[in-house]
Amino acid sequence: MPSLELGASPRSPRDARRFINDAIDAWDVAGDARDVIRLLTTELVTNAMLHGTPPIHVDVTRNGSTIRVEVADTNPAPPVTRPFDPAAPTGHGLLLMERLAARWGVDARAGGKSVWFEVRRSPGAGASSTRVASDTLVR
Repeated sequence: MPSLELGASPRSPRDARRFINDAIDAWDVAGDARDVIRLLTTELVTNAMLHGTPPIHVDVTRNGSTIRVEVADTNPAPPVTRPFDPAAPTGHGLLLMERLAARWGVDARAGGKSVWFEVRRSPGAGASSTRVASDTLVR
């Protein structure tokens, strides 16, 4: 499983996108699925930088036509979805997750949490979000 460890550097979202690009290139992911995976990874890494505690770990796996990205940090507090505010410059990451990911969730981990999403790479795959229960959190 490809994995990357990041600090809270302003370069971390860019480094995460490069890492994800390498993984999805190897799996021939293209088109909208590629764009969604890159966008949601950037959002999760940015959230981990703003609200989490480094180190930040990014893992990506493929299971058939599904790509799963996990972003973990050492802050155990789960993310909170905020109401949409078009004037707000931040706070849209989880709303994007709900709209664009096939599934997403939050898993409690020893010493932190992992926020993850799944995207189907097959053409015509639905983009409606499904929240799933993890061991201790529901998102």
